[in-house]
Amino acid sequence: MQPPIPEGEQAPLVYITAKLNDDSVYFAGGVDYYAGSTSVFDTLIYRSFGFTLQNTLDYAHSYFQISINNYQSVQGDLQNDLDSSIFADVRHYQYPHNINHFIPLAVTVNWIDSGGIKFSSDGVEQVHFFSINTVEDVLFDGKKYKEVTVEFDCTLDADGDVIHLTNGKGTLLFGVD
Repeated sequence: MQPPIPEGEQAPLVYITAKLNDDSVYFAGGVDYYAGSTSVFDTLIYRSFGFTLQNTLDYAHSYFQISINNYQSVQGDLQNDLDSSIFADVRHYQYPHNINHFIPLAVTVNWIDSGGIKFSSDGVEQVHFFSINTVEDVLFDGKKYKEVTVEFDCTLDADGDVIHLTNGKGTLLFGVD
């Protein structure tokens, strides 16, 4: 579902493409002011690594957030936790939505629509998996990242309003900054 790259142009570093119910979406870093950013979310105990692909000029546009839980339920060295958590494998989705029910290596997919409504996989029992197909260490702007290719299908929920995400694919970055 990624459009063909015209000859002479570089493929985007990051992108996400999917079908949301019957609508196709495609966001790519460097296209229409979209850019990817990484994050680390720490509680007093748990840690997860996040990637957001969002329009940096106008935050009223729809965007994706994808997070992967740490490989263990305690925090360790940040870089070691990233290296031990981001690897090629098939992952379960985080369920149920409860900060006290941390599942190591589980994934959460969020779709925030243009109205600011957050649809999330973490409140829905899933029948599909999130697949990390490849992982490569890359340097971008002098910083080290894990570049991953992914495929995913899931159900997203916002207070009973359900979206079926299918044919999800992308290239994402995860880092410690």
